[in-house]
Amino acid sequence: AAVGTQADTYENNSLTILKISDLAKMKTETDDDILGEEFNPDGDDESDDDDSDDEEEEEIDPSMEQYSIPHYGGVNRARTMPQNPNIVATWSEAAQVHLFNIEPIRQRLTQSRNAEQAIPTQPFYTYQKHTTEGFAMDWSKVHQGSLVTGDCNGGIHLWTPNEAEYTVAPFFENTTSIEDLQWSPTETTVFASAECGGTIRIFDIRAPNQAMLSQTI
Repeated sequence: AAVGTQADTYENNSLTILKISDLAKMKTETDDDILGEEFNPDGDDESDDDDSDDEEEEEIDPSMEQYSIPHYGGVNRARTMPQNPNIVATWSEAAQVHLFNIEPIRQRLTQSRNAEQAIPTQPFYTYQKHTTEGFAMDWSKVHQGSLVTGDCNGGIHLWTPNEAEYTVAPFFENTTSIEDLQWSPTETTVFASAECGGTIRIFDIRAPNQAMLSQTI
């Protein structure tokens, strides 16, 4: 999992990668467990014997390992690329969108905490042309590397992957905050936006700066 902080200053924030292991289903509580035996004096004691047999089995405690890297500004949102979970995009409150390659961290958490491997301390790509911070961000599940981001001034920017880097350009400008964005699960060019004020829009990236459909709820 990838999580971020919202600290008191820009410099005190971090992006943390978590590895959670040995999770197990929790025992389901019955009414007797919650209320106590005195509320069920006629209860069957045999069920308690069955539970005790289960509890004798060896239990492994869950564990969580973590590794943090510096992140300039509070993390408004973090999203991993569906086709490549080594790539994490973050929205910073400093009006920047960062891309991190966390492959060395994942390898270290998989192999050993003490594995000798250089850990990145900076994003490999930073975009700074949004006019303010934002929260809306989504990777396409159909086309690898396609990303869309939206800010609180109503700007939506489209990220197009190239061989070496990204081409990022403003796609739609409005006056109300973009609260969320979602790519179509089946189409490579279609995504939806949810705006402050209750407006939902459907876009096609082949037609910049206009919505195919718009509805205020």
